[in-house]
Amino acid sequence: MKKLNVGIYGLGLIGGSLAKALSRSSPDLTIMGYDRNRKRLHMSLKDGTITEVLKGTKYEELDVLFLAIPVERSKEVGKKLIARLRTDAILTDCGSVKKPICDELSEFTKGPFFVGGHPIAGTEKSGYENCFGDLFKSRVVFLTPYTGTPASKIRMVKSLWKRTGARVLEVEAGYHDHVFAFVSHLPHIVAYSLVHAVATFDSELPLGYSAGGFKDFTRIASSDPTMWSEIMVENKREIVMALRHFKKNLSQLETLIRGEDVPGMNRYFNLSKKKRDSI
Repeated sequence: MKKLNVGIYGLGLIGGSLAKALSRSSPDLTIMGYDRNRKRLHMSLKDGTITEVLKGTKYEELDVLFLAIPVERSKEVGKKLIARLRTDAILTDCGSVKKPICDELSEFTKGPFFVGGHPIAGTEKSGYENCFGDLFKSRVVFLTPYTGTPASKIRMVKSLWKRTGARVLEVEAGYHDHVFAFVSHLPHIVAYSLVHAVATFDSELPLGYSAGGFKDFTRIASSDPTMWSEIMVENKREIVMALRHFKKNLSQLETLIRGEDVPGMNRYFNLSKKKRDSI
């Protein structure tokens, strides 16, 4: 690969970890970064993760720009930023909801190009101070390019993610949002709801009495509430569908418990166990 100028807009957990991974694995890249949080910018410059601040005419020098900001802002900011790029350059993103931003940028199919992306990585912590270069190692990154996007542009985005140690797959944006409503968004809803139920119960429920199960299961309820509220709005249709199906299954289990239907509960739990063990 020829020497590339790579920009990363947003230096939180995902953007900062991406910058660290690329700066460590690819000294041939020029990595520019921007974050409206001046402290993050200062930290990334001081530790050598980025070589310079992304501003002004620097956008015109970029070959690839990664957008690593909350989903709600990505649509508006993405449209402004892609207009500042050269016609042969690429804008890609890191958001966990794909169809809204792909629809917003659907006109950019002949350059500058937009290639939707979603790294399946993260922790319950946020901010540059919690980022690390191995975040994407052995993780999957989904790309949701438009039909007709030049293969060379998709390969370029793939190659950069592979430099972080990630495995890259291509899917259609709507299918991505349908799947992740169940396997990512719904688990966060359940975790938040369980902790909320305990916190608002009529009698005090001391969490110190719980075994590791409650703490392990609800770990993701420590995630950024603002970010997850935005995700719920952006993928509302698919999430509501997932919630309806979940409530139907939860009601089914309640009926089995009320009826003391041990064989039925065994079948219910065994199906769940087999599915979980297959992951």
